[in-house]
Amino acid sequence: MSGDARLAMKSGHAGPAATSSRAIEVLDVTGYTDQSVGRQDIIPSQAIEGKNGPDDEAAAARQILQEPRPPSAIIFGNDLMAIGAMTAVVESGLSVPKDVSIVGADDSLFSRYSNPSLTTTRIPRDALGSMAVEALGRMPRTKRCIGIELVVYTQLIVRSSTAPPKDSTV
Repeated sequence: MSGDARLAMKSGHAGPAATSSRAIEVLDVTGYTDQSVGRQDIIPSQAIEGKNGPDDEAAAARQILQEPRPPSAIIFGNDLMAIGAMTAVVESGLSVPKDVSIVGADDSLFSRYSNPSLTTTRIPRDALGSMAVEALGRMPRTKRCIGIELVVYTQLIVRSSTAPPKDSTV
């Protein structure tokens, strides 16, 4: 990734610290931390929490775009959130992806038909369901719960809502 890359991550109710952490995970998976984008490019004020509906995300996108140096890309916790934000970006007089790249997560049917089509991550729902059933089957029949970590591999689906950031002119 070249140019002036500044990222915002918008997720659900996890809180800003968890949201920043999730943004870094997304960057690691997509390989951006191996390039010019790293932890210093995720501004804490731009890792904000909120609800998961498109109207809430449109409001969050408007807020993020009011920053003195708005992000060149916004990563959302699901596709519906991202699609709501794309509307706000366009209503603000900006272009997706020319001015702001938008990324969702879950590869919903809506992501393929949004305008522009949404870059997203495909989550293997069958594998996720199987892992959940297997984990439940392993739980002891006591009141004490023991957490386990499961890894679900996702696939980045690049569509029309992302582009390299514009070169810095400041």
